[in-house]
Amino acid sequence: MDKNENIIEKSIVDMVVASTKYCAFIEQIDALNETQIVEFLLKICPLLYVKGNILPVVECEDNSAYEQYVTEEQYEVVLLSLKNKLEKIDSFSFYDISSSENITLSVSELLADVYQDLKDLILLYGKGLHDSQKAAIALCKENFEQNWGWKLSILLPYLHQLAFPKRIEENEEIYW
Repeated sequence: MDKNENIIEKSIVDMVVASTKYCAFIEQIDALNETQIVEFLLKICPLLYVKGNILPVVECEDNSAYEQYVTEEQYEVVLLSLKNKLEKIDSFSFYDISSSENITLSVSELLADVYQDLKDLILLYGKGLHDSQKAAIALCKENFEQNWGWKLSILLPYLHQLAFPKRIEENEEIYW
């Protein structure tokens, strides 16, 4: 194995480890308070973003290796758990530059969407089969680029504001 393969392998292992921590956190969220939740998310979200961004592009020749494990019912259970726990902080506004509108987003939905993609990564990669692992990384990279990467990047400013509230003067404009 050459030096580049070691770097690629490390980035994959790091992504699986970070994803495992995130999913375990989401699955145990009922035991945490709001402050603990925000503090953890402020640490794991940027880490996941970086790890997803540096994942290698992997070609998977065997389309049958692509599997999704998180069912719609499991997703709904996670979503409802998050909504119940995050009720007070679940909604926030985001300025969408593509539509030039403020839209209201749900923290719970964003977190559940990320959970679904990362749990699929963990379970598919964890099968230990070469084709399954290649498919897991290929799918994770694609989902990062099209789904959960931007969701984490949108969520971070809101989480930062929750953790470190800044007193805003009446005449002060906010840009984000």
